[in-house]
Amino acid sequence: MSRILGDTTEAVDLLKFDGPYEKARVSAMKLVEINNHRKEQTQIAYRKLREVIDSSPLKYQAPIVAYLPGISEGLIGILAGKVAKEYQVPAIILSDSSEKGVLKGSARSLNGYHMKNHLDLVSTLLLNYGGHKEAAGLTLLSSNLDEFRNSLLGFNDFIRISSDNIIEYDLELKPEDIKKTLEEMSMYEPYGEGNEAPVFRIGSYKLKPNKYGKMKQLCGNDLQTVRLENNYANAIGFNMAKYAEEIDDCTLLSLYGTLSWNNFNGKRSPQIDFIGIEKQTA
Repeated sequence: MSRILGDTTEAVDLLKFDGPYEKARVSAMKLVEINNHRKEQTQIAYRKLREVIDSSPLKYQAPIVAYLPGISEGLIGILAGKVAKEYQVPAIILSDSSEKGVLKGSARSLNGYHMKNHLDLVSTLLLNYGGHKEAAGLTLLSSNLDEFRNSLLGFNDFIRISSDNIIEYDLELKPEDIKKTLEEMSMYEPYGEGNEAPVFRIGSYKLKPNKYGKMKQLCGNDLQTVRLENNYANAIGFNMAKYAEEIDDCTLLSLYGTLSWNNFNGKRSPQIDFIGIEKQTA
């Protein structure tokens, strides 16, 4: 029984019921009516949400961060999942909470976009949040909504993957040309809606051992982030640990992703933000 229409005690009581059939049938029919009402409310809310998205720049953004007033708390997660599936981008759907001026939201991810890691990056704008790579819940002040949305869009790191699960890239690039390419890309900034950063396939990416003598490093609280080192540009991949074992015996790779500058301790160095990886033979 959904949170949209109350608690779950009636459903639990029916599962435990050991009495007359007719009484059980009446209770079951009541739950069916409640569930049908939930479905109807979901359809109505989703039609309104689609109107909001399709009539605004939200339609072209990734992630989609949309606010719709008056949504029941029990529907927000369902709507976020439907938006992510239809528009093929991560989605965060928000509505009013019981506290004035506070929005409550639900988030659903897609294509390796680590939702919890991204919320960590904008945590100063949130009142509360929690979740994992695929989904999350959050609350924030309504006055922070625009800054929250623009901050997530500013990372510009969601890579669209085709229906065949193939990463779509714009150009092929050699590791030795990364720094020069980044410098040229600066002339076309800022990247974002309407001017998305190009996605590259970087072949012949030769790994070098890090300071621990390893060809890769797993990091992050959940050890799901992979760091790689190379003479021309280091690389970082969120939620890429599942591929780590596959490259244990490999030193030559092809990476798919975007480029950025990594600023650390006053030094700026080229970085590949990768979402795809392949073994490569010499």
